[in-house]
Amino acid sequence: MFKSIQTSFATLAGAGIFAVAAALLLYVMWSGTQTQQMVEIRTRTLIEGMVQQRVSALAQHQVSRIQAELQLPLLIATDVARVNALSGKTGDDGMPMANLTREELINLGRETLEQNPMLQSLYIAWEPNGVDANDIMYGGDTPGMLGGRFASWLYRDGNNGLKLETLTDLEDTRQLPTGVRAGEYYLCPRETLKPCVIDPAPYEMNGEMSLLSSFNAPIIIDGKFQGIVGADLKVDFMQQLLTQVNSQLYSGAGEIALITTNGHLAAYTGDASQLGEMATAVLDGDSVSRLQQLPLNIPSLQMNKAQGQIEVSLPFTFPGTDARWTLWLELPLGVVMQDLEQLLAELDREHQSSLLTMLMIGLGIALAGILAIWLASAGITRPL
Repeated sequence: MFKSIQTSFATLAGAGIFAVAAALLLYVMWSGTQTQQMVEIRTRTLIEGMVQQRVSALAQHQVSRIQAELQLPLLIATDVARVNALSGKTGDDGMPMANLTREELINLGRETLEQNPMLQSLYIAWEPNGVDANDIMYGGDTPGMLGGRFASWLYRDGNNGLKLETLTDLEDTRQLPTGVRAGEYYLCPRETLKPCVIDPAPYEMNGEMSLLSSFNAPIIIDGKFQGIVGADLKVDFMQQLLTQVNSQLYSGAGEIALITTNGHLAAYTGDASQLGEMATAVLDGDSVSRLQQLPLNIPSLQMNKAQGQIEVSLPFTFPGTDARWTLWLELPLGVVMQDLEQLLAELDREHQSSLLTMLMIGLGIALAGILAIWLASAGITRPL
């Protein structure tokens, strides 16, 4: 078959070397691939955990920011309610602890609105003949009085001014399209004797309907309910707040919603026309039901790799109230996991480069071995 013993010897020895080299290379490649897969799995698991912790921390930070912004109208209402209560309390000398007239309290409301531009309106309403027991002095058509009852409503008129009107739906139990009672802002504090955060509801101001969320505090004197003080935020303000928050999370790549106690959208970056609607308009019913079961102040993450989305839900409350709102985020996995994918791609490139290097080295060693055998066989076979 072979014309010389040298060629035969070199061919057989070379085949053996190639077989051994190929076997070693195949093992090294298989072992390297297994190691690469293990490293990728562990790296992915580790970084996914870190990403989830990061997203949870971001959600908690943004909730703290939102709480701080939305807590302000509740604090203002609570402070003004305390001032109202002082007018109905007597000191040790039998005199009122604060001898403030209704007109002075209305002026306090004006000053409060002027100092807090984020508020759309502020109102004070007492029980019939409540606090100062002086309804008889305020009959007729006195602005801010309802048949003598203190029921003042101050709101911005759209021209950098304030308008005073009378609240007429204090005890209206009629249910609005948004699912809350027309007089919820008054009825809730009266029924619970606690501050209340009311879902967005439409109210007429300046001849047009505005969607407002109310933050109300009861006026309590000697343990008895005597009225309320409330401050309103337009949902536009909350929408702007959430839009700012969204822009700071992965450059606005996702969507954020603020869901109220009764499941309404107080803000939604995906579609502002859905404000005030039920959250089921943008989320499926199962997701909305699940939100109600989540523990407060603990982020809940769901990763949907099939749809390429990560969903974060974080329920929170307002201290002293029964309100339960939820911050809901949906972020694209491709953006959230971008650093991970870049790292894995770099590891894969490094692995492929290492395999190619090993292949070239193995091939070079095999060729060098064959050449050495060829030269050695020449010396061995020459005497023959």
